[in-house]
Amino acid sequence: MKNSNATDRRTTYRHHCNSVCQVGLNAVLRDLSLGGAAVELPFCVPPGERILLRIYDNDPKLRSVSAEVLSTSGGRVHAYCMHVRFYKLQPDVEKALQRYLLALQANRVA
Repeated sequence: MKNSNATDRRTTYRHHCNSVCQVGLNAVLRDLSLGGAAVELPFCVPPGERILLRIYDNDPKLRSVSAEVLSTSGGRVHAYCMHVRFYKLQPDVEKALQRYLLALQANRVA
């Protein structure tokens, strides 16, 4: 059934959901530690949101790291800096993150 509202372009049923889904986008990883990271984005993410960070593609354990947004601040023009804390890291993911940070310090990351 079509809605009479001119702004409603739906032609099929739409179910309202409040569930998590993944949206891929490019962001800039500004800094990284064992506890969290600062990420630059073109939009604001509210504190308390849980996200997945793709930190390093060459290590499967660092392709999807759970994090919680602590704060977001307006930094540069059209960019926001999001500060996150890693959330429930598994021991193998934490070890992979340690290895990655050591490689970054030694300039051994491609």
